[in-house]
Amino acid sequence: MSRLRQISTIQGHAKYKQAKQEIYQHILRTGAKPGDKVCTEAVLMKDLGISVTTARRALEELVREGILDRRVGKGTFFKSLPVETGKASSTVLLLGHQSWQFLREDVYFGRIIGALGERLRQAGLRQVVLINDWGHDPETELEDIRNHNPAAIIYSYGSDNSRPFILSMLALGVPLMVYGNRLEGLQAGQIYFDEQQGGALAAQHFSERGYQTVATIAPQHSPAGRLRQEAFAQAVADHPSMHLVGNITAAGYGEDEGYRCVDGLMAKNPRPRAIFCGGDLLAYGAIKRLEELGLCVPQDVAVMGYGDFQVSSFYHPQLTTIRMDLEQMGRQIGRWVENKACQPGKEEERSRYERKLPVELLIRNTT
Repeated sequence: MSRLRQISTIQGHAKYKQAKQEIYQHILRTGAKPGDKVCTEAVLMKDLGISVTTARRALEELVREGILDRRVGKGTFFKSLPVETGKASSTVLLLGHQSWQFLREDVYFGRIIGALGERLRQAGLRQVVLINDWGHDPETELEDIRNHNPAAIIYSYGSDNSRPFILSMLALGVPLMVYGNRLEGLQAGQIYFDEQQGGALAAQHFSERGYQTVATIAPQHSPAGRLRQEAFAQAVADHPSMHLVGNITAAGYGEDEGYRCVDGLMAKNPRPRAIFCGGDLLAYGAIKRLEELGLCVPQDVAVMGYGDFQVSSFYHPQLTTIRMDLEQMGRQIGRWVENKACQPGKEEERSRYERKLPVELLIRNTT
């Protein structure tokens, strides 16, 4: 193969994009055919002036998009070109902030992506995960999306920081599905869970168990976390026999945050008899800290989670939680892509799609 053109010296977070684009353009320039071997990491490092990490990331992106094929012990080979601009695209972009492996193994995203992927395969669509530092360089990121000529874009709205980027994607004119939280007034597809219902179910269950002093742990940067906490607090206020003694703000949904927040609640006077956590992992962390403090769950303090992740029924004691049907969400997103984005129809109809999925209470051993 002929020598690649050395890319310009730019910020590291975007360098792999230029490397990826140069590899793709090099394939076009040289007229490579499927099965032809392409440049090695060593060649990329030398010709493009990049690090091995950047070279690997660029190649991995092209493999995920189906353009290259990596064979262990043999090398990297050209596989196929994406659908040409102007023709019907079979590519569905799933935008993420984490690695593909993380998304597949995550207790939340993994179940959604698994069900979504199966639905897309049945429809003959190709799912491409586009990993990026969204919002860092909006113009470059939007151009990167445009270059894929996607049939649809799927984006997880998990933080308030995502709002500007979501709104900017509307200008691409590509059907957009936002899942996880509701964004008021968004002219795009939206699928989310009924968080108000979840918070109310938690409060009702605590009331039926006779717990009078209650508290919550939930992150505030997440719209879903806020809604769960607010709905729970409102429902508690409607029960004269219950008293909310603490709303602790977590920095995220991890076990470490649940663990950290317990000390603040146990310092309350009176201390809570039951704790509603905005996520299952928060609940696991809270239970661990309560046990270290010599408190038994649920005899001394009851704990409830949110999500019903696959490990929730295997922990001891088994976690009472609010169940979100994540597989159903994945299937619904896939159905929207198939029916709204990939079939002829009015753009107005596409933009009005909104679905709120119900949640349910699963009573186990921690309450």
